[in-house]
Amino acid sequence: MPANLAYFEHVFDNVCVSALRDFDKLRSLPGVRTAGDLAAARPVFPVSGALPSVLSRGGLRRGDITQIVGTHGFSVALAVVSKATQERHWCASLGVGVPAVAALGDFDVALDHFVNVAVEPGDRVQALSILIDTFAIVITQPVQMSPGQRSRLHSKVREKNMSLIVLRDFPHAGEKLTVSEPRWEGLDHGSGHLSGYSVRVTNPAMGSTRIELPGAEQVSSQVIRLV
Repeated sequence: MPANLAYFEHVFDNVCVSALRDFDKLRSLPGVRTAGDLAAARPVFPVSGALPSVLSRGGLRRGDITQIVGTHGFSVALAVVSKATQERHWCASLGVGVPAVAALGDFDVALDHFVNVAVEPGDRVQALSILIDTFAIVITQPVQMSPGQRSRLHSKVREKNMSLIVLRDFPHAGEKLTVSEPRWEGLDHGSGHLSGYSVRVTNPAMGSTRIELPGAEQVSSQVIRLV
């Protein structure tokens, strides 16, 4: 047995060396790229504040789907896309209601590069497909679709090199963020002046961080008493 094992290890080593040599030859040919090469060729959309620390490539990945789950998921999504819109990348939202213009401004979203789309539920799959063809970033509530439709949608996201943000669990998501632990700052022993509002954003692959959400300054003069 030991002799047979030694022979097997010898053959295995030779095969691996040969495969690596052939692989290096393949990589030198034009048009042959590894998954790592492909990922590196897709620059991310920029994000600001503490968000780079919970995104696996330091920004919003192109050609991929990001899911954001939690009560304040849409607020975090706006925080994620704000810098990209400032850099003149177009963003659309689908099925999220009618975001107040003031709220978008609070998140520093460039209003001239953000479009909100509302369609009937039965038209959402087609609308989402059109938006993926047209916009750099799309934020959407989950759309009812078959496994085949989800797979084709994922392929289209990759093909268009855009970024899709889904505000709930999504089977094909490459980046998964959870929003939790909302916290008002400035409330001391049940009363006080509001000075800030934050949530925890967690990525199982990257850890977690707290991010400030805008809006507290509008109510900072209010005195809140919890009873």
